Order: sequence, then structure tokens, then C-alpha cells
Amino acid sequence: MSVHFDGKFFRVAYISGPNHNYSALRITESESPPALPIKFLPPVGPRRSEDFLSRHDVDSWVATGVANASKELGTCYRIIHAEVVEDDHPSPQVYTALAKRIVVAAHARANSR
Repeated sequence: MSVHFDGKFFRVAYISGPNHNYSALRITESESPPALPIKFLPPVGPRRSEDFLSRHDVDSWVATGVANASKELGTCYRIIHAEVVEDDHPSPQVYTALAKRIVVAAHARANSR
């Protein structure tokens, strides 16, 4: 699972057998206005709509990952914008880990310049 930066978003995907998770974040260390709502990308699988991710849950999972990474790094990253795929597997642990991995990668990138 590697993080890629496309000039705007840090993107990462996690695929384990039939389950898949994707997250894209724009983050900043500076003071910023509250994050825009998470953008749900269209479903890519056969999951039923009642199994789709909950906005509240994803907000919480991603915010926890960003906060955990910021605490470990001694920084204060904030989410500007986030994207997930609407029918991804609903896993708090995975979304928290993806967000944390993105922050660590962004921090390393910022400090390597």
C-alpha cells in the first residue's frame, strides 16, 4: 500500500481479497476553514445501497487517522478535502490507517524539500 501525490491529492488504496478501500486527501498544516464534506465517488461493485459507507462514520475514521498521525509527528494537520468510494468496505481500522499513512507521507514529502 503506497501513497501517491498527484499535485493536489495524496491517494492510497488498500485491497484485500474481495474488499477494497480508497482514500484521497488534501491536507494542510496551516490554519484552514472547516473541511469540505467528504466526496463520495460512484460505486464500483455490486454492493447494495444500504451497505454503502456512512458520511458520519468516514468523517470520524479519517479524522482519527489524521489526528493520530499528527500527534505522533508533533504536527497539526487538517483535512481540506477527502474522497472515498461510496461502496468501499466499511472498515474503521482501514480508513484510520489510510488517513494516517497519507499524513506520514505528506509530512515526509514536505520535510524532504
